[in-house]
Amino acid sequence: MLVCVLVLALLCVTPKVISHEVTEVCLPLTSEDGAGPSVVHQDMTQIEETDLPCIHQEAAPRSGAAMKVKPAQKNIHISTAMKKEDGRRMWNKQHSCYYCGKDVAKMARHLEDMHPHEVKVAEALGYEKRSKNRRLIFELLTRRGDYVQNLEVLHLREGSLRILRKPTEDQASSRCYTDYGPCPGCYAFLVKSELWRHCKTCEHYQKVIGQEGGEHGRMQRDSRLLLIGDVIGMQIDQKFLSEILSTMQDDHVSRIVRDDWLITRLGYSIYEQHGSSQKKVISQAMRTMARFLLCAREVMDSDVVLEDMIEPEKFDAVVSVVHALAQRSETERNYPKFETPSLALRVGNHLMTCAGILLGKALRNRDDDQEKKVTNFVSLYKIEWKRKVSSHARSSLA
Repeated sequence: MLVCVLVLALLCVTPKVISHEVTEVCLPLTSEDGAGPSVVHQDMTQIEETDLPCIHQEAAPRSGAAMKVKPAQKNIHISTAMKKEDGRRMWNKQHSCYYCGKDVAKMARHLEDMHPHEVKVAEALGYEKRSKNRRLIFELLTRRGDYVQNLEVLHLREGSLRILRKPTEDQASSRCYTDYGPCPGCYAFLVKSELWRHCKTCEHYQKVIGQEGGEHGRMQRDSRLLLIGDVIGMQIDQKFLSEILSTMQDDHVSRIVRDDWLITRLGYSIYEQHGSSQKKVISQAMRTMARFLLCAREVMDSDVVLEDMIEPEKFDAVVSVVHALAQRSETERNYPKFETPSLALRVGNHLMTCAGILLGKALRNRDDDQEKKVTNFVSLYKIEWKRKVSSHARSSLA
């Protein structure tokens, strides 16, 4: 009897082993516009709204933590702190010159020797050595040079980010390049979650706050705004950047929006028509096309941009992506239907708007090849889209 009691006690305290194998999860789309139902994991763990269909990701443990998709690192890497053989820190950090782009270790000396006639450098040289004002000017020029270099790395998707404080190898391995952002005051790149702590003591940021009368809580928004570039060289209303693009939820979907010029231009075209009164509509349109692009990269197994999809050769692939995104299936009578038909209709409308933007760009640039591609894509859309997508989507809505 005593033996049986001991065996039962051991069974009760034996821990359960939870598998963390990497699986391919195909999830129905969840969107803030109500196009699809919310999705719950098999163990009733709520999936974040930004999780997308057909994304390879690690299964979440049964602790209630949401599953999160990390963007591919591509060819962007973070420089880490290195040590010598004797264990001491190796001080080999270099900065990019704001004026000539050269990599130098002693930036103040380089600016003094090579660019003494630049306005800001001349101003710094007017102060005594080791003075606070001289140090702040050289510090700001150093960080602005690294900021320009980092923007180029992010644009080309290749190179090394210049970080304010080099992380250790363990820290770098657990982070992605999207975890870093610039300080709105000094332009130095640092971990976004530590931005508030840096801004509390950053003299450059405090100076900006004092001059502009801004709010201290807007640092994350202002940081994201610094990563948004001009769209195809056109003049963009600052209100669109500050009130719509920079206020979007900071996740992998919004990063696709800011990285793809055509998606951003789609949002701006809606903004030009309706103004800032339709912020949610503009944001939802851009996020919808970002989800479409993410699904296209999964289906096609290629790192495409939205402009690449608007070609006659890619029309059939576009249809397949919409089928996957809106979850096409069949009824009991084997008639095609969509689980989220409104999503399929919206993607089609946005694709035609993007085609119009590309056509306008081709006409302005006298690009006959681009004009022909877009025209042929639109022709295929008019001929086949109703039969392959919109008719089934509308019948699913009925």
